[in-house]
Amino acid sequence: MAAKPSAPKNGQASEASRLSDMYLNDNETIIDLIQYGPVAKSIVALLGKARGQPITIGVHGDWGAGKSSVLAMVQEGLKDEPKTLCLRFNGWTFQGFDDAKLVMLESIVTEIRAARPGIKKVGEHVEKLIKRIDWLKVAKHAGGLGLSVATGVPLPEHLATLTSIVKSLAAEPTGDAATKLVEQAKGFLKEAPADAKSNVPEEIQGFRQEFKKLLSEAGIERLVVLVDDLDRCLPGTIVETLEAIRLFLFVDNSAFIIAVDEAMVEYAVRQHFPDLPGGAGAGSYARNYLEKLIQVPFRIPALGPAETRTYISLLLLQAQLPPAEFDPFLAAAKQALEKPWASRGLDRAAVEAIKVTDATVVDQAFTLATQLTGLLNDGTNGNPRQVKRFLNSILLRESIAEARGFKAAIERPVLAKIMLLERFAPDQYNDLVKWVAASATGVLAELDQLEKSIGAPEAAAPKEAAGTITQWTKEPAAMAWLALDPKVGGKDLRPYMFITRDKRAFSGAAISLGHLEPLIERLCSGEFVAAGEEPAVAKLVGPEAKAVFNELRDRVLAAKDWITRPAGLYGLGLVAKHHVGLQALLIELLRTRPLKQLGAWVPSGWDSAITQPEAKAAFRKLVSEWSTQTENKGLQAAAKNRLQTLN
Repeated sequence: MAAKPSAPKNGQASEASRLSDMYLNDNETIIDLIQYGPVAKSIVALLGKARGQPITIGVHGDWGAGKSSVLAMVQEGLKDEPKTLCLRFNGWTFQGFDDAKLVMLESIVTEIRAARPGIKKVGEHVEKLIKRIDWLKVAKHAGGLGLSVATGVPLPEHLATLTSIVKSLAAEPTGDAATKLVEQAKGFLKEAPADAKSNVPEEIQGFRQEFKKLLSEAGIERLVVLVDDLDRCLPGTIVETLEAIRLFLFVDNSAFIIAVDEAMVEYAVRQHFPDLPGGAGAGSYARNYLEKLIQVPFRIPALGPAETRTYISLLLLQAQLPPAEFDPFLAAAKQALEKPWASRGLDRAAVEAIKVTDATVVDQAFTLATQLTGLLNDGTNGNPRQVKRFLNSILLRESIAEARGFKAAIERPVLAKIMLLERFAPDQYNDLVKWVAASATGVLAELDQLEKSIGAPEAAAPKEAAGTITQWTKEPAAMAWLALDPKVGGKDLRPYMFITRDKRAFSGAAISLGHLEPLIERLCSGEFVAAGEEPAVAKLVGPEAKAVFNELRDRVLAAKDWITRPAGLYGLGLVAKHHVGLQALLIELLRTRPLKQLGAWVPSGWDSAITQPEAKAAFRKLVSEWSTQTENKGLQAAAKNRLQTLN
């Protein structure tokens, strides 16, 4: 939900404070700007139809698709049901804990106690369950006893009884790990549940029975656990959390709604079961695992053009209008999107009768939405978070212009158009920066002429020439940008280049890469430091991984030569290792470097970074090419030796 405007001093609010108030919060919300409410209502209705049977529901979607908001709406829809307890578990919050599975069990059990503080028997059952969880902690850490890959606890065929193991461990500890467990083991012998079972599977069943009693004593006819942010976690945490649900908590009167990107779960399963056969078998197993766990999947679709137009308009209106004036626009949007396939979304015609204090706010919102919808919908693949971040970057730059004292020189529609070029046609944007910098006035006559020629056959287009704006006629993205309103060729573009030229300080990269900058710096700090960041690299998702890859690629390309390994290249390999879709880009980077600038080290050291079959074949072909060239003898000799190990 957008921040509320602060009270102005002396009855006046500065333009800078207004812009600051327009920051678009990226947290989940129960205010439905993109018609996800029907999904949440359908989930709530499905819970009622389960009639006490355990159920797991998946809310699937890409990073930033709005999964967390759907969970928030589900929670809101259940808040008035007295015999329903709705809890949220954020897997990312417990990422660093030793055993995410046991942490989840403990968290849910203690939250039930907190929700029913006045019932004595609830407390008693909770204490019993906590002891069982402690029992499992000892089981998991009881030295080299052979752990089940699936559950993370000892298999019965490996263990006679946990009690005998702990007694032996306490009597004759061997090794550091065993020594550390002695006190915990002794505590287990004293505090173990009276009905502690002889092996782990029986103890799991005992936990489930005790958990059912807890729900009954607490008067909970339906426990709903909302599991969020799993796709931000490392593979082990993802699998452990899902296993906790399947093994321990999947009992009558329980429901789990899991918001996660299916692709990340499949990746996590493949990583957690490294001995699965390669090829289609591993992928099929991962898919089957997810389908077995999640009974009912809901896939959040990407936004279409009508929905993107409506979303942009509502975000800007919500940020600037008081709730009483904003609510009619929200109602109009709901009506406009009843049949999104036959609608342009929320437009001026739908809101003509709505009265507001400042009509300029409405006019600007709809102008910007019309301008941005086409390219922004295609460029972000209809992703709400990326749409919101783009808008935030516009507002940030306006705020910077205000602080620097040249806000009057910036028109928001022009700024938005320049930023669209920067975002979706970066090569042409870089050309534009150079041409504006070389202009005495900042006005580009060729750009003006080319814009006017779009859609006007009678207007003579400027003759194409290499190195000038007219070469853009061969670039579809640039031509689509030229067709957008407003026309910018007749304007002084120097203020816009100033506010957008430094990507690291001012651009949308400050929004999209801000939280990733420390990681990028460490990945450029030498192999030893970069290697320590491998877990963080592995948990990058979607656009984050590609953004880090692109930033590292830019940095290594800036190196004068590659006679020695440039800073950042090892980190680049780590990103490719864990995000296999980027391996082709890594090979292309190696291929495009001038041969004379490559050191003899280049053909080696890529085994862990290049693992995808097509990428491995492409790398072998590249090494073969290096082995036959004669321009760089050192590289040739190294490539010939490397080629022998690739055969």
